[in-house]
Amino acid sequence: MIQKNYKLITHDIDNEICALWDEFNELLAKISAGDEYINARTVFIQLIFAQIPPEYADKIADYVRRILPKAKVVGMTRTMFALAKDEHSVSLDCLFFDDAQVDILESDDCVCHYKEMGVAFGEKIAAMPNVKGVMVLCAGVTLSLAEFLEDVSMDNADVPFFGAMAGIFARQNLDLNACCNIFSYKDSFTASSMMEAPNETPIGEVSFIADRQVADGLVRKSEVHDVQFVIGEKLHEVGIVMAVFSGEDLHIKVDPIFGWQPLGKEMPVTVTDCKTGVATIDGIPATDIYKKYLGVEADENFLENICEFPLVINRREFDIVRVPPIYDDKGAIYFNGDVKDGEAVRLSYGNAKEIIANTRTHSEAMRRFCPEGMFLVICGNRDFFLGDKAYKERDAFTRFAPELSVMNGSAEIFHHRKKGGILNSMLVAVGLREGKI
Repeated sequence: MIQKNYKLITHDIDNEICALWDEFNELLAKISAGDEYINARTVFIQLIFAQIPPEYADKIADYVRRILPKAKVVGMTRTMFALAKDEHSVSLDCLFFDDAQVDILESDDCVCHYKEMGVAFGEKIAAMPNVKGVMVLCAGVTLSLAEFLEDVSMDNADVPFFGAMAGIFARQNLDLNACCNIFSYKDSFTASSMMEAPNETPIGEVSFIADRQVADGLVRKSEVHDVQFVIGEKLHEVGIVMAVFSGEDLHIKVDPIFGWQPLGKEMPVTVTDCKTGVATIDGIPATDIYKKYLGVEADENFLENICEFPLVINRREFDIVRVPPIYDDKGAIYFNGDVKDGEAVRLSYGNAKEIIANTRTHSEAMRRFCPEGMFLVICGNRDFFLGDKAYKERDAFTRFAPELSVMNGSAEIFHHRKKGGILNSMLVAVGLREGKI
């Protein structure tokens, strides 16, 4: 196995698209003529888009498939935390396998059928020989994604599932009129509701609109600057794409890394009516917990003040981490991840130096695995908290996997042996190798 990654950048997508396309053509010609591509049994290409319109992204993916017929292609948008405002880019992260195989499964029929879809895909994966790991990419989904992960892995308990979510969860009964957003210190942010109306955005779309409150709780299409999507055989603004990696000599190691430390007692929660957030923690409005223990007000600086203190749920002896991207005027907080009524949460605190040291320790275990290819799934909140030190986490792995692929999503996905689920503030390291060490 050989891993290579390439990146094309423009700062003026409208006026430089022709030049970018010419550069893209040259790159694909170079890949198709290279020994890595010619000698590979299977080629896996992950496209990572930053502020690329979906109509361009769809054409790019289709063109890759036509020029590189060996390639199994998936893609996703990079989350808002990782975006430079004036940068439009597409990354091609390529794995050239000697013997392994990659199969793509996908569906956009997931608004009301997560459980059924999870069971059906789980049966398909269980019937495939020598499955060693599954990448999951999704956009525009609801919190029932947690049910999907439980069911798709039911008959595949020894297979690690990993990946990322583009955009935020669709929230079926959330009154956005009454909500404030933790991104508002910089830009006002919202997502459309599950029930679309004419001239309004699909579920997966988000908007970055400086110093403006959204009066009707929905984002108009004319105001959308960035659309979140994933790509399989086609582009999905609402859907799930999976890449199933299999091979007798293929080995995959997945390591979810946190690094924050527990703070204080466990506190019971009550879940909101729409089941996408927490109304109370320890008997008081959820936002008041931050004020009570940390002196943090729910205001325009909320994100900056709470990113150091994620909430942690210990579920099946695995730490599920939650950071709320939205809060409302009643003090409820809403997550990109499920919280169950009656569960207990506790605050945690982060020290950048200790978090980076912990990642370095985990990277040593991965180094001993001798990966030939790597994916890092890194939460935007994690990068936001670490700031200008965030590169040190990547450096811990690039020292032995210099061509690794980085996914920045709004939530991370890890599920293995009935543990994990939808995660926040995590770094999920994935190593792949063909053959023995």
